Amino acid sequence: MKREQISEFTNRIANSNKTEIIVVLYDMFTAYTDDGILALNDGDYDGFKVSLSKAQAVIVNIMENLNYSHALFMNLIEIHRFLLRCLVESLVKKEVEELENAKKIVKQLRDAFFELSKDDKSPALMQNTQKVYAGLTYGKGSLNEMTDDQGVSRGFLA
Repeated sequence: MKREQISEFTNRIANSNKTEIIVVLYDMFTAYTDDGILALNDGDYDGFKVSLSKAQAVIVNIMENLNYSHALFMNLIEIHRFLLRCLVESLVKKEVEELENAKKIVKQLRDAFFELSKDDKSPALMQNTQKVYAGLTYGKGSLNEMTDDQGVSRGFLA
């Protein structure tokens, strides 16, 4: 994943509520699987393994943090287990067919959670984070981001 993508995901997570974070995690899964496909096409099996390992960590994170109290979400356990099997099968076979199937499923899940996030009016989970303003300044061919709270303690308070 490129530095710009990492920065984008970091900003999105810092400003997301609980439903929006699931959307971001699905986007991260897609980015990692795309990286894995590119690595495998370039003959970089180690890069392929690393990317799939990160994609697997994203799915495990989602599985650990979803609220399964609703009957609808109980089916998500099996869907996420299937996604993990797709990743393992793709890794063992060194093929991208299973990854493509997993990406299709994740796209549908992402779209569903995106629609749910529109109705979720809860505040961002992370408090005391930097505010990022994009577009206040710009350079040649790039958009610069600025933060307004430089030097402010943002960690855990003892």
